[in-house]
Amino acid sequence: MASIFKYRDGYRIQAFIDGKRISKTFPTKKECNEWYLEATLNPKRTKKVTLNEALERYKKSIENLKAYKSNSLRINRFINRFPNLSNKYLYELTAEDFANWRDIRLTEVKPASVRREWAILSGMFKLAINEWLLISDNPMSTVKRPPETPPRERIVTQKEIEAIKYALNQDKDTDTVSNRISYMVDFAVETGMRCGEMCNLLWTDIKYPTLSIREAKTRSGVRKVPLSKRAIDILDRLRELHNSDKVFDVAPNTVGTLFRRARIEAGLSGFTFHDLRATACTRLAKKVNVTDLARILGHSDLSKLMIYYRESAEDIAKKLD
Repeated sequence: MASIFKYRDGYRIQAFIDGKRISKTFPTKKECNEWYLEATLNPKRTKKVTLNEALERYKKSIENLKAYKSNSLRINRFINRFPNLSNKYLYELTAEDFANWRDIRLTEVKPASVRREWAILSGMFKLAINEWLLISDNPMSTVKRPPETPPRERIVTQKEIEAIKYALNQDKDTDTVSNRISYMVDFAVETGMRCGEMCNLLWTDIKYPTLSIREAKTRSGVRKVPLSKRAIDILDRLRELHNSDKVFDVAPNTVGTLFRRARIEAGLSGFTFHDLRATACTRLAKKVNVTDLARILGHSDLSKLMIYYRESAEDIAKKLD
């Protein structure tokens, strides 16, 4: 039951909902009745949890995930950048709030960055609805998501690869961080492995003619990568060069920094270390079919793999005759 009475310049309604006494003030008696009807039909909306509090709770729920550090930073940045939005109760949030947020962010960062932040918010709302029972609907569900960024088409040429290795001072007899990164460049092109995967690679993960990538997105949690003769030769050189449990024994941030420095020193531009993966995929696509390429790269979605399967229309035409 609810009680409505005149209060200052409007009306106040008091009601017991889910065993709790709740009081609200509105300009008109009609708005009091509308609120009471909505609150009783959707009791989840009366729980006073702010977006800030929900995001902090979501952070704890993803602590064991691989992307926790980067997603935690994105959440903190969102809370600090949009305090008015973050301090709203979940049941107060509207599609307009997030359309405005999206438009502001698109003036500050690329669409891909907005999509990553969007994924975090959507993940939080999914838990808030299905598990935490805080709200009934996702206020972002009717807001248009920024379009996906077209895939990069940058292939690193062999000439550019040699220039990068020269700038990194590749030397089979010298054990330096720069030298190990130069071997990473070769290994990335041979295997299509990501920078982080190579940085975490242990000698115990290798059993010729394959290596195992732990924590891969497969049922067993391990992805097997076949090794070419050249990839095995690179590993043999590194084993003689560097005595450590880790094959390359270098941090991803260090790889990025020294690679960029070497690229600049070589007078090159327009590509990153990650583009070596696309380069590898392009080369591998000429040797193996799409299904095998998917297994090597760890892709479950063949449509995404087409980004890397760069066979030209001219090459395909030759196969038709």
